[in-house]
Amino acid sequence: MRELIESLDNQKIFKINEGKTYLANTLTDHTPSTSPLVLKQAINAIMRKIGNKLEKANKIIGEEERGGYIAACLSLEANLPFCLTKQNPCKIPGEIGVEFPMIYNNNMTMYLNGLSTNDKVLIVDDIIDSGGTMIAIINALQKMNIEIVKAIALVERVEKQGIRRIKEVTGIDVETIIKIDTSGEKSVVINKHELLSL
Repeated sequence: MRELIESLDNQKIFKINEGKTYLANTLTDHTPSTSPLVLKQAINAIMRKIGNKLEKANKIIGEEERGGYIAACLSLEANLPFCLTKQNPCKIPGEIGVEFPMIYNNNMTMYLNGLSTNDKVLIVDDIIDSGGTMIAIINALQKMNIEIVKAIALVERVEKQGIRRIKEVTGIDVETIIKIDTSGEKSVVINKHELLSL
């Protein structure tokens, strides 16, 4: 867990368009390239957090752009099939599209395939910022009447209050593992000591 924490702690925060900030890191941007050890620590941490809820799920849902490899690795570890939300439609029968804003782009549409109404899913995401991506995933699943067994994200940017926003908009509690503050020039893992004791 130490290497995973170090990959997110004391990292430069980049200023991007319209005063928004961005945390580039090994897990989501592969800067530097993602080591197998850091990835394994991330998947192990998510598996621990999921706990006995794994037995109740029959699919894993993730988002294609930055968190897709997390969903794929978790699928291998949990021996469950996975589906990824996409930003480009396949235009096949049964595809669900949900429009949503996110912190970096206000006009997004997310598409989802490969699910049926009797599915029970685990939602996994890499980082929760404003919560827009997770809200869109939850809205798509709720639109399809799919049971959400658990929603989990590896990292939460606490000052963005995305977790609170997700709960207010969808009624779903999202659990996170690593809590970081990115309001300064460098990131700070605020629950580092708790995580290192696991």
